[in-house]
Amino acid sequence: MLTPEDCRALREEAVQYYHRYVALLVLEDFDRVIRDTTRNLRVLDICREFAAAEDDRMILEQFRPYITMMRARALASQALADNEPKAALHAIDEAIETLRGYFSQQDSSDLFDMSGEVQMLREMRDSLVPKLPVSQKSELRQRLQRAIEDENYELASILRDELKMLPD
Repeated sequence: MLTPEDCRALREEAVQYYHRYVALLVLEDFDRVIRDTTRNLRVLDICREFAAAEDDRMILEQFRPYITMMRARALASQALADNEPKAALHAIDEAIETLRGYFSQQDSSDLFDMSGEVQMLREMRDSLVPKLPVSQKSELRQRLQRAIEDENYELASILRDELKMLPD
């Protein structure tokens, strides 16, 4: 069990890590942001599980959504820097699901959609979707749809034939 003094020391140290990872995010040092946010999430887990006093078990939980969001931002930003937009999308989706579970566990599912952290991750996700590579088949379908809408049936028939030649 952690004493109240142990928990206080962990909280004070977590604040120092917080200040550092905020600065590191600005400096775009995403690997270290990931490291520090992961560390702070572990501190929350340790306090929740081992603190002797109820207050010490719960006081840091209010920061879990923010730390989760910051970690996801860093993961997604690093993935984008590595030219991996699908990995960035995965990091964001995983964080959103983690937050959904958090709010559900807190009996606050109704607050999930209003959470600033969830909204921020959704906005980041929405900005990523246009950057994802479009498959050849998907692109041909879009072009076929436009050709039909424009009543350009000759082009539409060519595109239809191209689509038929592509493997499933």
